Order: sequence, then C-alpha cells, then structure tokens
Amino acid sequence: MNVNQQVLQILTPGVTLRIIDSYIVSGTGSDGTVSWPQVNASLTTLVANFSSSGVVRLTPSLTTAQLIAFVTALAQTMSTYKISTNRTSL
Repeated sequence: MNVNQQVLQILTPGVTLRIIDSYIVSGTGSDGTVSWPQVNASLTTLVANFSSSGVVRLTPSLTTAQLIAFVTALAQTMSTYKISTNRTSL
C-alpha cells in the first residue's frame, strides 16, 4: 500500500500514470490528434469517482479542482513526452 499523506493510498504512482495514459490513448484519433475536451472530461470524472469512493483522500489544503488541474496538466505533459519520443503509450 502506498501512503502519500493519505493521497492515492491504494494506487502506486506507476499504476496511476498508466490509468491517465489510458485516457490519453482512448482520446487519440487515428490521425494521432488528442481530443483534449474528451480526455479532460474523462479525467474529471475519474478524479470525482476516486474522490467520492475514498480511493483518493484529499488533504484539507487540496481541493478537487486543484487535483483535477494537476491531473490534466500531467496528462498534457505525458502526451508531449510521448509525441517527442514517438511513443504511442507509456
């Protein structure tokens, strides 16, 4: 079990990154273009579901909106990395 100040207690960082990457892959068209509205909506739902189910416990200083902003920024960074390294997934 991974204890990061009660954030993502069950999921390891690698699993979390692969989950985020799966949304990027699902939101990528056959031409390689990422549909960011689709990916962002999916990630927002993911964070909301993880938060409401207790998989992710937010610290008092962290809001759901801040976590969503972090996850979407991380997804964009991952996508940029994959493009620059010619990878289709992590």
